[in-house]
Amino acid sequence: MSLEISESNRFTRRQPFVYLAAALAAGILIDLTLRPAPVLPAAGAIIVSLVLAFFVRHQPRFAAVSLLICVSIAGALVSRAERAAKDASDLRRVYDSALITGHDAIEITGVLVQPPEPAPAAYSLYLETESIRYSTDTKNAIGHVKLLVETPDAHSQSYLEGLRLEYGSRARILARVEQQRSYGNPGSPDFNEFLERKGYDLAGRVKSPLLIENLGFARANPALRLLYRLRIRLIKTIDERFKEPRLSGVLKAMLAGNRNFVDEETARRLREGGTFHTLVIAGLHVGVIAWALLAWRRLRRMTSWVLLSLIVLWSYVAMVGMAGPAVRATIMISVGLIGPLLFRRAVSFNTVALAAFIMLVWKPSLIGDPGFQLSFAAVAGIVALAAPLLEKLRETGEWRPNSRSPHPPSSSRWITSLAEILFWDQRRFDRDMASSLVRYSLEKSRTALLLNKMRIQGLFRAIVVLLITSAAIQIATAPLMILYFNRLSPVGVLLNVTAGLLTAALMLTGYAAILVGFLSSFLASQLAVLGSVAGRLLVNSVVPFLGYSLATLRVPQYEGSYRIIYLLYYVPLGMIAGLTAGWRPVKAV
Repeated sequence: MSLEISESNRFTRRQPFVYLAAALAAGILIDLTLRPAPVLPAAGAIIVSLVLAFFVRHQPRFAAVSLLICVSIAGALVSRAERAAKDASDLRRVYDSALITGHDAIEITGVLVQPPEPAPAAYSLYLETESIRYSTDTKNAIGHVKLLVETPDAHSQSYLEGLRLEYGSRARILARVEQQRSYGNPGSPDFNEFLERKGYDLAGRVKSPLLIENLGFARANPALRLLYRLRIRLIKTIDERFKEPRLSGVLKAMLAGNRNFVDEETARRLREGGTFHTLVIAGLHVGVIAWALLAWRRLRRMTSWVLLSLIVLWSYVAMVGMAGPAVRATIMISVGLIGPLLFRRAVSFNTVALAAFIMLVWKPSLIGDPGFQLSFAAVAGIVALAAPLLEKLRETGEWRPNSRSPHPPSSSRWITSLAEILFWDQRRFDRDMASSLVRYSLEKSRTALLLNKMRIQGLFRAIVVLLITSAAIQIATAPLMILYFNRLSPVGVLLNVTAGLLTAALMLTGYAAILVGFLSSFLASQLAVLGSVAGRLLVNSVVPFLGYSLATLRVPQYEGSYRIIYLLYYVPLGMIAGLTAGWRPVKAV
């Protein structure tokens, strides 16, 4: 039966997780939009029965379709369960019932789910609440709240630090909580939606650290406590090693995930250039750390080192708060590293879909998170558009006559020339001909021969590959950038290439300065100077293009049901991806 399925059913033979992830996402979207009646469990049982029946009757195609429907129903059920858990928040119900308002000071007792997050003249406290006291009543209120504690002077900051609050601390706090106002500025995300995606019911302010009382420690994960302490220590070390406020603010965002210290001018210029994502810990940042750990190819063959590297990567992701893009990247890296150890090849599209599948099962609400959508849209653009195109160009550029493909590529002359410029290695061909019994010559692009002879072909290829990849990312994320930020940055195709390289250089320089600083302050200061240069180039890279109106522009967005336009955008894009995947410039006989 397994042989029949693998030969007759493309679902099980090719990319199963692509379809499963799509089905799960579809189920969650159906549940979020249509809110189906509670007949889903019964429907799921029926579909499971159909799957088994089709398998027994040797109908794998029908079984595959039924399985997709079953996963869609499972997605709706998982989404409903998560939403029900959110609706059960006692804290939100108390606020919605108008028992407390934003004008009332209430006493909150709860446990910190992470250490106080530093910000300029303030700290953020993230509490899992246990009870609240308002007027003369005390009420159990389970929920999550974010509180901003103002520390305008050194005395108040010293007092807060003296409280020794950290992850797992129980605290009693007098604060005012309320839903945040939404001003509807174009390109400004709704703060209440942001809080909800992060799992917090309300936000509030604490007028002074004197209104906070440390009640001791509650039960907490000791591993997380250690990681959070390392993160706070990392933030403090960045301040010690890098005295320039703008540079230290950028490094706190890139290395520790704290964007509170990024100044407004830096944020504005990065948004204008479409490179603000360099401040958000995501695939680029996790990839830089993975490269630093596994750059030497021999290390990737050592099982113990690979497992140690994965522990380091996952510890880092947990330390910075398990951000969606970082989790996605780490899952993909883990699959890519573990696969070869199990004598398996990691298929790119399947790996992306597996990451989406795992994350949606873990937290269905991520499907509405802009970071999740942008992250997967960017990776999908690379995998579905850039990678297949580059693979076809490589096949065309490296073509030699052989028994499987004796005929030249059937592509246009300019495509063939571009492919040869990128991938034809004349020096290797000459070496092979010198040791071959059958010798022949091939007519290739003169530019390819010249670049290969000058030994700069590799550099040119790297630049073109980066530009194609950056263009694919811009094309795939364009509707989401318009929807969430009202901005489109065509210049980002070029700037993302330099931004990626400068971000990697800045991260590696930052880590090196921190580590070397324990041995030599002088060397650390010199590395800090290099980091400052990379940081200034990154922030100011958009400046030469600001005089061009089409380099970066604000774009109006569609609201309500008209948002389907953004979804329809991906229909022709998917067709282009399918045509690219099916293109066979080098035909096998």
